[in-house]
Amino acid sequence: MPTVARETASERVVLLLRPKQKRSLERLARKEKVSAAELMRRSLALYAELDALARSGKLAQAEAALDRTLLSIQSARDSIQATLKDIDDRHRDPVYIATQKRLDEIVRYAATQEHKQEPKKISNRRVAA
Repeated sequence: MPTVARETASERVVLLLRPKQKRSLERLARKEKVSAAELMRRSLALYAELDALARSGKLAQAEAALDRTLLSIQSARDSIQATLKDIDDRHRDPVYIATQKRLDEIVRYAATQEHKQEPKKISNRRVAA
């Protein structure tokens, strides 16, 4: 947040606001624990900083970077959606389903065979290197 120089406010300005704008101003002032006038002064200071940033060209650079980032995110989301669709399509493929069922059978069979095998005996004899 910009620092606002602490000088005494000596000018009065009458503002005409719509009722909704006035409620919004009062709500923000309460939230920030400042007067509506202080909130307006801060707003002017921020506007001046934003204007200076826009004039320096840095704002345009930031906007361009943001646009590129958003495009990249959209591209990533599209890629993810395509991958999910591909996975979903594979799960419906009859060959894939048959292969998965056969793999499940093999795993179940192997699990039952492990219990039937006798433990391997460990020899105390050393193997020559």
